Amino acid sequence: MPTACKGRPTGLLTAFFFATLAAIYFLGSYASLNTNITFDTETEQNSLRININAVAGLLNGDLSGYRTLQDYGDKYYGMGFHAPAYLVQKLLYRPIARYQDVTPEAAFLLVKHWLVFNLFFASGILVLLLSRRIAHDESFSRLVTLGYLSWPFLLGHAMFNVKDIPFLFVWMLCTYLSFPIMEASSNRQRISRLQIFMIGICTGWLIAIRISGGLILFQYAIAIFCTWQYARRYDGATPNTVKLHWPIFLASTGSFIMIAYPVFWADPLEIFNAIRYMSHHPMSQVGICSLVYGTCLPVAAASVLYLPAWLSAKLPVMIIAGVILLPFTLSRSTRISASATNIQRPFILMLFYTSLTIPAVLVILHAILYHDLRQVLFLMPLFYLSGVFSLYWLSRKFAIALLGISIFIFTADNFMAFPYQYIWFNMGARQLKVEQYFDTDYWNSSGKNSYGKLTKFIKGTPMANCIYADAEVLFHYTQPELLTYGCLKADYDVTPASPRPFIFLAPNTNAIMPVNCSTISEEKLHLFMGNGDIPLRTISYCK
Repeated sequence: MPTACKGRPTGLLTAFFFATLAAIYFLGSYASLNTNITFDTETEQNSLRININAVAGLLNGDLSGYRTLQDYGDKYYGMGFHAPAYLVQKLLYRPIARYQDVTPEAAFLLVKHWLVFNLFFASGILVLLLSRRIAHDESFSRLVTLGYLSWPFLLGHAMFNVKDIPFLFVWMLCTYLSFPIMEASSNRQRISRLQIFMIGICTGWLIAIRISGGLILFQYAIAIFCTWQYARRYDGATPNTVKLHWPIFLASTGSFIMIAYPVFWADPLEIFNAIRYMSHHPMSQVGICSLVYGTCLPVAAASVLYLPAWLSAKLPVMIIAGVILLPFTLSRSTRISASATNIQRPFILMLFYTSLTIPAVLVILHAILYHDLRQVLFLMPLFYLSGVFSLYWLSRKFAIALLGISIFIFTADNFMAFPYQYIWFNMGARQLKVEQYFDTDYWNSSGKNSYGKLTKFIKGTPMANCIYADAEVLFHYTQPELLTYGCLKADYDVTPASPRPFIFLAPNTNAIMPVNCSTISEEKLHLFMGNGDIPLRTISYCK
């Protein structure tokens, strides 16, 4: 593999880079342990408990736990992250409980938040390694890495998103393992069994986290096509794509999937029901919609508008520009080596085509999409690398300047928006009154501060008939004293006939506010050079 041959940083810059990495790691670790426990964290932990009970029962000849798993609504959620995370949770939850002064139950879940951040940080290291192989420019690769790790949208999700960040990391790991295989294929070199075994295990791990990991096969197919097309174009030879040891790949992938999904043990064909279930999630049956550019789009099926609209608001402006310019870059730039043995071009094309193909497939299949870009969060690093290197090949100096400006804005946003960076909007979208055009807090992440304010309000207020709150189960981890309140109901249970006075607490996500209510408090965030505060959650007292 060629080494970085240009843009070698000085010793001072090297020290600054590693000091910045250390700062991101330690500040991110601290933040992840202080982020509110969300509904998904609790739900995923419960799914793990049910799977553990099922396996333990089978080992002891008791089928009752396995029957419970088969009847469980979320039985098709993979354990590829939660099972190994459980071992670390068992080791660390007690010291975390003492350090954070929280209950052991809450500490157990917070350890998983920290593990999620570690996987995001590891994905940043993969971005560094890939950037080195794409550009052979150490200084630029380091700048790309800092930009990625400081991107508030992903960094915010890395504080708590137990579903999508682990999936993103393993997708990036599969992408990284693809590079040397594409390189060997293009050079008509031997592709080793170990390489195929490793990418097979990684693919199995990806599907074990979420059944939609099977979409990585589209990326592999695109990689083969791009490598074949490029090699044929420059020397007319057919690249080595035939002897890929498919039995090894299928066996290693399949075995990992079967281990991670106990629900498939009784009937391996259940995997087809899992694909059907997860692509048409029951969320489509509850009648919710997602606010996109001021229109509440039903989640019953992916709209052609949905993903482009969210991408236009969440991708950094420089990345959007780079992705749009990529076809022009590849046709005009003289900075990319034109030879069959250099796979910079086919690799970036693979990232680019994957970023476009998978959203198109989801729309065609009418897959269920809701709550921002969470279902396609794994595509964000692909868009990021495609856009960054498109600009780099047009002008290295211009790309460095844009990355520097972006990192400055990202840093300001991270401090101003903490702990709600995941709600981040790019410089274009934030000029709107975004709460009128897009969903904001849909993770209950702002609940920690809101629930604390609610507890203080209740102590000085006559007893209300009921508290209507989203995910009131989380009171157990944040404000357990609220559990002693006489009446706790979900926010969607409130009706015009609900006995008053009552307290209404819901996120700013298409919530129908009751009439004749006064605001107790409002959780907000502000972005650098934004258009005012972005409200997240309102607590109202309705007399």
